[in-house]
Amino acid sequence: MVINAKPAPAGFGPSLKGRALRYLAVREHSRAELERKLKVHEQTPGQLVQVLDDLQAKDFISEARVVESVINRRAARFSASRIKYELLNKGLGAEAVAEAVNSLKSSELDRAREIWRKKFDCLAVDAAGRAKQMRTIPTDAGHRLWQILRAKRFAGHKFKRQLVVDHYIVDFACLQRRLIIEADGGHHAENARDQRRDSYLTAQGFQILRIWNNDIFNNEAGVSDAIFAALQPPLPNPSPAEGRGA
Repeated sequence: MVINAKPAPAGFGPSLKGRALRYLAVREHSRAELERKLKVHEQTPGQLVQVLDDLQAKDFISEARVVESVINRRAARFSASRIKYELLNKGLGAEAVAEAVNSLKSSELDRAREIWRKKFDCLAVDAAGRAKQMRTIPTDAGHRLWQILRAKRFAGHKFKRQLVVDHYIVDFACLQRRLIIEADGGHHAENARDQRRDSYLTAQGFQILRIWNNDIFNNEAGVSDAIFAALQPPLPNPSPAEGRGA
């Protein structure tokens, strides 16, 4: 026997407040997070705002507790910049985020050393080992750029991170297009060792694209456009006849 399912009547299922409390029972949520998750379930305009106002007035939603929860879960694994990025994505106020980040910066070096000690006993002796260690504890800019590269997909072009190219380690590489992408603060151009490195890699047929850390964090659209442009195949050189307009 076939039973035709009927649509649920209006109001059937958990209420907005019930859904919000379910999320809060799992972990602390900011108001902005709850808005994003519950907006689809709002049945009348203003209903969600009213529910969140009520929960906030009763201290079910607390910006301070969200900050404390993130720090407790992340401080032992991530840098202050990574934690700042997560807090901002949760829609927390700039003042609360700045205060939390400042409290972490004083212990940044000690926490980084402890992370490294837990994962490795000593420095790797070869390039492959060093690349593995660098993948495990990436820089903040490197981590963010890797997220961009993975999320955008760039028309099917695939990237590898911390790749060993001969005796050098590059941040990211698309072998299909022979493209190397480096995340840095722009200081490499003045470094003689990096100039030799770039010259060697260029001689092996690689194109090198350097992206400043500030752009990685603040200009994602521009970074994506630059990567798309670098991935395009070079235009063919016109023949002498074509160059004369023949």
